[in-house]
Amino acid sequence: GRIGKLNQLRELFLDDNEITGTIPPELGQLTSATYISLADNHIDGVIPPTFGMLSSLERLDVQYNYLFGELPRQMANLPLAKMKLEGNYFYGDIPDGVCQSVQYLSANCAATKRPTQSPTSKPTAFQGLSTVEVSQDVPTPSPTYEYWWSCNCCTTCYP
Repeated sequence: GRIGKLNQLRELFLDDNEITGTIPPELGQLTSATYISLADNHIDGVIPPTFGMLSSLERLDVQYNYLFGELPRQMANLPLAKMKLEGNYFYGDIPDGVCQSVQYLSANCAATKRPTQSPTSKPTAFQGLSTVEVSQDVPTPSPTYEYWWSCNCCTTCYP
């Protein structure tokens, strides 16, 4: 795609535009981008592993879409300072490198086991989700969201 050729692009705001489909892997070619916001759309699928190439990315906002799966491990070395992930169907552990750099994380956080459902299929209501003991520091999952991050490493995780 053409969007990947915008190598001088610093900020991409596509919030609340009724966008459907998946995140194009070509967005990972926006190596000068410091802020990408795709919030409040109808985007589904996973965050592409190519996001690991966003070497300047400081802020990522993908809240309130239909994204699912795990955050790509390739994103562990990015200079992310702020991430908004809530209102999706993510699960699993946030990569350690992300936890070390992020100063603000907004996500649906709970102590959960990894769902047994395949990460390549869209999740359905609580299928394969097992809640384990939840500490007082971690919000209890609400029925609004089917999947939850394990935010064990994040001290600034907001529900």
